[in-house]
Parts: sequence; structure tokens; C-alpha cells
Amino acid sequence: RWYKRDSEFENQMTNDQRASWLVNRIVGKSLLDVGCNEGMFAMIRQFGVLTVGVDINRWKTNYDYFVQADAHHLPFRTSSFDTVIIAEVLEHVEDPIHVLREAGRVAKERVLFSTPNEYLWSAEKKPFMSVEEAAGKENKTALEYFHQGTINNPKCLFGFEENEFLFHRHIRYWTREELTEVIKKAGLDGVIEDLIYDGWAYFVGTLK
Repeated sequence: RWYKRDSEFENQMTNDQRASWLVNRIVGKSLLDVGCNEGMFAMIRQFGVLTVGVDINRWKTNYDYFVQADAHHLPFRTSSFDTVIIAEVLEHVEDPIHVLREAGRVAKERVLFSTPNEYLWSAEKKPFMSVEEAAGKENKTALEYFHQGTINNPKCLFGFEENEFLFHRHIRYWTREELTEVIKKAGLDGVIEDLIYDGWAYFVGTLK
């Protein structure tokens, strides 16, 4: 591994196989996390990596810097970061080709991605369940359902209004063939891998 041995860091990565897969493929000394949410990769700062998070909503992260911006239009110069991560973003965005193209533009070395493969999720993970359906099972509206997950989160600096709620919906369910085509159209190249554990399934990959 590129990082030093650290028990707390090792435990965190072991408990999240998806995060572990991504972290172990980070290269260089600068990282951009697109669609960062709370910032799940902040602990790599201790190893001398400059961390920047981008999200369309406002979050309080432990990254070195946070920028509120749209993944379709990243406000950075070409080749600004050694590694760019797009974790659980491609299933949410309107134009995944443009998002991938932007990530490739600002990445000097590589783009790492992960996105759900809900076709292989176990039934208990509720694949393909819409936000409205999940909310209905709790007798809530979709907005109420999302709000309950953020109201007590001190890192969440926004309330779920209608426009903010829309960005949290899965608007597509990827197959390997569809993802391969989108990556090709974005002008990137790489190998798509399967990451399957504990009833979850993801497509993951390293792109250049």
C-alpha cells in the first residue's frame, strides 16, 4: 500500500470495501473527490495528500478545501489533481459523459469511479426502489424521507428543498455495456471491475 501503516485508517478501510478499493488506487499528492458529501477520504490528509471536495450541495467536510460546484462544470484548471474520484455520482447526474469528461480533464494521472450495479444487489438491499416508494413505506413524502437523514447531521449545511432533493435520486441503473459505452464516449479508457460484498454490488474502475 502507498500509505503508512495506521490502525485506525486500516480499520476504516477494512469496514468499507468500496472505500478500500478506491483508496488503494490513489496516486500522487493531490486528490479531488467529486460529489464528496461528508468527505469519506479525509483521513488520507495525514499522509501528505492535498484533499479537495466538490459537491453541488454544501457540506462541512474535513478536507483541506471544499468547493460548492456542479460536476458537469468543474472550476479547476486542466490536470489540477493527480487523482480524481467519482464515487456514487454517475447514477445521479444528467449527463454522465460530460461529468466523466470533466473529471478526465482535471485529472493528471487517473480517474477512479464506483457506481452501483443494482442488478446484483441482494433483495434486502432493495434494488431499484424509488425514493417515493421507500418514503411511502414509512408514510412520509420523499422530501420528508430525505430530510430525516440530514436534520441531525452537523456536517449537512443545507435543507432538502425540491431542487436539492432531485440530485439525490438514482436516475439510471447501469449495466456493464452501458457504462463501457459512456466511458468510451467521454474519451477515457480503462477496465471495469466488479466489487461484490455483503449483498452489495458495484462497478469500479481506473480510467485515464
